[in-house]
Amino acid sequence: MNTTVKTIIGIVAGFAIGSFVNRTIVSNCPIPAGADVSTIETLKNTLHLYGFNDLIYPFLAHAMGTFVGAFVAAFIAYKKMVAAQVVSFMFFLGGLYMAFYLDFKPLEFSIIDLLFAYFPMGILGFLVAKKVSK
Repeated sequence: MNTTVKTIIGIVAGFAIGSFVNRTIVSNCPIPAGADVSTIETLKNTLHLYGFNDLIYPFLAHAMGTFVGAFVAAFIAYKKMVAAQVVSFMFFLGGLYMAFYLDFKPLEFSIIDLLFAYFPMGILGFLVAKKVSK
């Protein structure tokens, strides 16, 4: 199979599976009393109800989705590091969009999420896939 096609398939599969993992974790997160997550607007309006413990789950969802996506992409693709980092970048763009949309509230969570949930997890996913595929 052509190396470019194999890399593209890895990226698409990694993003799809990573998105599934992310969405599964996010949809099973505990929600604080009074918070409404039915739409993005209602989430934005009730975000002040979230404490640190409530924000651990979204962080884990972002980190695990990126890790699994990067792992799958690197495992399938010919250009393993490129595929893992493309998937990481795609997840990072989604996280950055949400951070801007939610006005970086809470600021500490947004900074930690953007710094540690995407590119470091992508590198880790690549390293695990590299080790497993030997």
